[in-house]
Amino acid sequence: MQKMSSKYTLLVWVLAALFVTACSTQPRQADHDAPASQVADGHAQAAHDKASQKQGVNDAEVAGKAIVEPEPIDSNLSPELLFRLMVAEISGQRGHINVAVKQYLEGKAATAEVPPDLCYVNNFTEPHRPRFLELPTGRGSQLQKAMRRLLEEVRPVLETALESEDYQTRKQVLEKKFEERQGEALSDLGNKASKKGLALVRTPVGIVFAPVGEEEVLSPEDFQKLPEKEQKRLEKEIDAFKEDLQKVLRQFPRWQRQATEALRELDLEVSRFAVKPLFDELREQFEGLAGVQAFLDAAEDDFVENASRLGSRGEKPTSIAMDAISGGDDSEKPSLRRYRVNLLVDHGKSKGAPVIYEDNPTYPNLVGRIEHISQMGAVVTDFNLIKPGALHRARGGYLLVDALKILQQPYAYEGLNRALQSKRI
Repeated sequence: MQKMSSKYTLLVWVLAALFVTACSTQPRQADHDAPASQVADGHAQAAHDKASQKQGVNDAEVAGKAIVEPEPIDSNLSPELLFRLMVAEISGQRGHINVAVKQYLEGKAATAEVPPDLCYVNNFTEPHRPRFLELPTGRGSQLQKAMRRLLEEVRPVLETALESEDYQTRKQVLEKKFEERQGEALSDLGNKASKKGLALVRTPVGIVFAPVGEEEVLSPEDFQKLPEKEQKRLEKEIDAFKEDLQKVLRQFPRWQRQATEALRELDLEVSRFAVKPLFDELREQFEGLAGVQAFLDAAEDDFVENASRLGSRGEKPTSIAMDAISGGDDSEKPSLRRYRVNLLVDHGKSKGAPVIYEDNPTYPNLVGRIEHISQMGAVVTDFNLIKPGALHRARGGYLLVDALKILQQPYAYEGLNRALQSKRI
């Protein structure tokens, strides 16, 4: 959702007459608040009366001139005279008027300021509400290319870091520490048991305690040969040590979680050390753009958090299969799409304000649409599949729409009216 602002002009005409509506619009995103713009709308009939008084020319004369001599309109033409030219629509000369109006608007737009670029990026905390970025002219394309280049570089760098000798050594130390902790706990319990004539034995079904004779574990037959009093004592000791063993074994999951957390901290440290220089380079390139800085910070944190999964060795088979199917550069792979930049409107090569004529004003063509793709038999979508409408492309300039065509399209008028009334797309 975008809040409409900036100098954004909408021109709508019908078969009976034409009118001009000027409005100010500004894109809005859930976390992008901007002041609502002013709406300036001239009253068409008043403009017509005023023009008739000042110019002394009746509508028939103006209409006739527009029909017979559809010459280019001066960009400095007054709105009053522009309205009177529009009345020629009654005579069925729509093509001439369309050209005239477009020429007039192009003349006005040529000296206007080029509007900013519009982008969508991932919201890593709320993926269903992507972040909207409004960037200086030409910077949107630069950000998109920079992130694509970063994704091509960051994965090999990350894999190299996680396969380095230093990382493997530190990982082995942590794993060995966990194993030693388990071994020491069981060894202490075994030493206590040996003083009572028992041995701690590891079997395929688990750890058990068995009576010991002359440095050997007694077989069931030998155990039955012991005095009954000794048998009862050993059985009692075995039951007591079983309880001690259970207490020790109950500590293992907690120790395992601690070991896993230590390994995770190691992964985070090594991963951040590897990718931070790449993100810092982009931060310098887009210094002064708060929205971009926030996106880069969030992207770096998310990348580091998922480093082990994003590495080729840590990917699930389904992710590897999808990446192989996608081919192309790394930024196109499903596991990395979340870090891309969806450049909605690029004005990098534009001169002046845009003048957009929407000949097919359907609801999606006006307000945009969200596309879907098929992955592993499921239909999915994300912020990369948000496509712009005429209202996005004409932001900061002029949008020409045939009102009759709008009324013929389902939901088109309601959508356009709602966007203009709420100042949101």
